[in-house]
Amino acid sequence: MHFNLLGMVVLFGILTFVCIPCNGAEIVINRLDNCKGEIKEEIDGKIPSSPANHFFIASIEIINYGYDSFYVDPMFFSVTRANKLYPSTHATSYRRQPLRSTLLRNGERVQGELAFEIPKSNLDSNNNIQYTGTESARIVYYCA
Repeated sequence: MHFNLLGMVVLFGILTFVCIPCNGAEIVINRLDNCKGEIKEEIDGKIPSSPANHFFIASIEIINYGYDSFYVDPMFFSVTRANKLYPSTHATSYRRQPLRSTLLRNGERVQGELAFEIPKSNLDSNNNIQYTGTESARIVYYCA
C-alpha cells in the first residue's frame, strides 16, 4: 500500500509522523531515453498524417491505489511539446504492446505503449505526458 505523509504530531515530546493511505492512481512512464522517448517514422506500415511529423512512443504502467475502480483509456493521454498539446493517436493500437482501455480494480495494474504524432521540429524538446482523465493520478518519469 502507498502512503502519503500527512504531517507531524508532537505527542509527549516525541515526534510522530501521521500517514494516511493514498487514494489515486500512479502512472509510471518507462523507457524514455533521456526523457525524449522512442521516435518512429512508421508503425506497422502506418505513417503520420503529415510528412512533417513522426511518432513518439512511450511505455507506461498504471497502478490503481485506493479507487474502487480506475478507468484506463489511451485517449486520456496527451503529450505537451513546445507548449502545444498532442493527443495519443490511433497508431497506438498497432504497437506490439498497446495500452488498451480497461477498468482497474483497487491494487491492479496495467502496462502498455502509447503513440503520439508530433512534429519533427524541436527534437531537443522534452515530451511531457499529460493525463486528462477525470480521476486523480500522479505521473512518475523514469528516464534512462
